[in-house]
Amino acid sequence: MNTRELSAQAVLAAGRLRAERQIGPAEAVCPYDLATACKIKVSFIEAPSLEGMYSPEPRPAIVVNRLRPAGRRRFTCAHELGHHIFGHGFRIDELGEENSSPTSPEEFLAQRFASALLMTKIAVDSAFARRAWLPATAEAEQFFVVAQELGVGFTTLVTNVEVNLKSISAARADALRRIPLPKIRGKIVGHSIGADVFPVDGQWMRSTVDVEIKDLVILPEKAEFSGTCASTVPGAPYTLIATSVGKGIIKLQSGRQLSLRVSDEKFVGLARYRHLEDIDDEKL
Repeated sequence: MNTRELSAQAVLAAGRLRAERQIGPAEAVCPYDLATACKIKVSFIEAPSLEGMYSPEPRPAIVVNRLRPAGRRRFTCAHELGHHIFGHGFRIDELGEENSSPTSPEEFLAQRFASALLMTKIAVDSAFARRAWLPATAEAEQFFVVAQELGVGFTTLVTNVEVNLKSISAARADALRRIPLPKIRGKIVGHSIGADVFPVDGQWMRSTVDVEIKDLVILPEKAEFSGTCASTVPGAPYTLIATSVGKGIIKLQSGRQLSLRVSDEKFVGLARYRHLEDIDDEKL
């Protein structure tokens, strides 16, 4: 398996798909929305032994295990989209360790495609540069902020920056991966927290903020929120807690508007319905 050639193929394919869908090279991508735009049915199921699945028949479909962490689910969807793009046919990807090495050329292609689609070098470098940070010297909390904006897992971003972008050393990457996520979230919030945290600063460029019920969204000063899917945390005027499935609008001081999209972590069904209330079971 010539990984260098396969990697080049994957990066080229991811860039071509972005161009076809008019997604800028520095833009963050929601793989669920992208797959749906490509007329691929994306569904969430509960399957303890399954990471994800792709089937080309009777119509292209991707299945993602909703029991996995949110960032991992999005990466899995992008991985299965890679199988579709490369015409690999029916695939079942069993549960495995995050960032584990692919076992075949097809799996390597899909894995590298997912990384190139969600974490382009331009997107990663831009996210750090806009905040006057450098990957080589960034703290764990800064990597976490960038990972949340790109919609990927913290360790997934660290590994991509180390292995694919080669912007940090293996020693630095290992040190970052050893830091527990609860510790990082607690340092950002200022106290221990069981839910996920989304630090949405003035440099957040993704048009959406995708969270689940009970997650916290930390806004910059003078930001405004309108909607019923989240409420302000008492004593913290610029911190929102997601309270119900639905959508709201975050207006930043610059005038930019972001769509806050809240889903239920227990949601099972078609991905396109994940932010909608009172979905009829027959539609799923």
